Amino acid sequence: MIRVAFVGKYDQESANGVHKTIAGLMDHLPDAGVAVELWHPTCKVKTPARRMIGPIAVWDLPIYKSRFRNAIALPPPTRATLRQISTQVDLIHLHSVFIPENAWIAK
Repeated sequence: MIRVAFVGKYDQESANGVHKTIAGLMDHLPDAGVAVELWHPTCKVKTPARRMIGPIAVWDLPIYKSRFRNAIALPPPTRATLRQISTQVDLIHLHSVFIPENAWIAK
């Protein structure tokens, strides 16, 4: 089974097309035999944490409030968690590489 990590926000009711697309893909890919999880960069948490939205594993990953700081580096706990969890997926699905934290996640 292929394992895909989406980077972004899962929100089925969002007016934001990216969030809605992520939710739609994550809801339907398991029917095709694809295991999915979400890596959610957010400045609302201090330490990385795993939670569940139904059957979907969500990793809340702390980032800085400043886009400029995120362009320079991600917080050490986030970098450590990404090193660990990135070994458990086959593909990382980014919706933009122009978001500073996504550039670091892609590395």
